[in-house]
Amino acid sequence: MALVNFDYLRRTFDNDWDIISEVTGEFTSTAPGQLEKLAENLAQNDLCEAGRIFHSLKGSLKLLGAVEVSEIAYSGELAATDKDMDLTVSNFEKLQNMIAVVIQELESL
Repeated sequence: MALVNFDYLRRTFDNDWDIISEVTGEFTSTAPGQLEKLAENLAQNDLCEAGRIFHSLKGSLKLLGAVEVSEIAYSGELAATDKDMDLTVSNFEKLQNMIAVVIQELESL
């Protein structure tokens, strides 16, 4: 089952493939760097900044129709806000794997 809801994506952008291409291209080019920065923040115990990155990814993923993955980012954001390092790291690991799949799906458009 796909993580990206392509019907939602097309409806959201009114089947405008130029915009879809721009939005998906932006995500596929920036998400790996965000994940790298998130890993650095976790290594430095900076849960405040980690929460900010989870929040940003949550919104981007939801916009793309990757709701299940967006929910993992939201869980990470909440865990970081609650200063729960173990749960934050667990969500990061799940998110990292799922975003890799999302990127593959988007690049197959």
